[in-house]
Amino acid sequence: MASLPTDVCMHAIVTHPDFHNATDRYTLNKLEMILTSGYLLSLRLQEKEEEAWGCNGVDYISLCCPCNNNTIASRDYLSIYPYKTAYHQWISKSLSLVFPTDKIDIIKTELTDIYWPYFDWRNQKKPISDCPDEVQVKGSISLDNMIALTVPVYKMNPVGSPGSITISPDLVTREIKKVRALLTQYGYDIPIYDILSLLPLDTPENIEAATEHARARLRKREI
Repeated sequence: MASLPTDVCMHAIVTHPDFHNATDRYTLNKLEMILTSGYLLSLRLQEKEEEAWGCNGVDYISLCCPCNNNTIASRDYLSIYPYKTAYHQWISKSLSLVFPTDKIDIIKTELTDIYWPYFDWRNQKKPISDCPDEVQVKGSISLDNMIALTVPVYKMNPVGSPGSITISPDLVTREIKKVRALLTQYGYDIPIYDILSLLPLDTPENIEAATEHARARLRKREI
C-alpha cells in the first residue's frame, strides 16, 4: 500500500487528546457517531453551540493542512512557538480523518496571536486561528471524501502507562482491528496509517515497524 498522500488535510476527532489513548472507548464512540452521520458537522449543525471553545466557533470545522500558506509565511512565529501547531496539539495525539485538499472547500485562516481560551468566537468576522497550519471548512464535510484515517500508535497504551513498555505489535493489531471493524460496519474501505511513521497499518511487518518506531521515539522522549 502506498504511503500517506501529502496534499491532504486532517481532522482530529478528540478535542482533548492528552486525556485519552489512541483507540479508547471514548475515541471509538466518537468515531462511530461520525460514521453514523456520514458527515463532519459544525457545532451549530450539531445543535451544540454551547460547546464552542476554539477559534472555529460554531460554524466552522478545524483541520490541519500542511499546505496552508500561513505555514510558509509564519516562520518567525514557529521559531518562537515550535509546538504551537494544530499538528502537534491534536493530529499527532488523536485518531484523525484524512481528506484530499482538492475535494473540500478549504478556507485559509488568518493567524492571530490571541490564544484560543481568550478568543471570543461570537465576534468572529472571518476564519482565524492561533495555529499556522490550521484551515477551516464551513458547515459540513461529507465522509464520501474521506480517504484514510491516521492513528498515533505511540498512544496505544493505557493512559498513564509507560508507552515504550506497554506497546507491542499484538496490542496494535488488536486495536487496529477494532477501528477496521467500525469502518467496515459503515461501509468505509480506507487505509489506516500511523501518524508518526506514516506506515499503512495493513501488514504484520508494517505494524511491527510502526510499533518499534513509536517505542524508539518514546524512549528518546521525542514525543
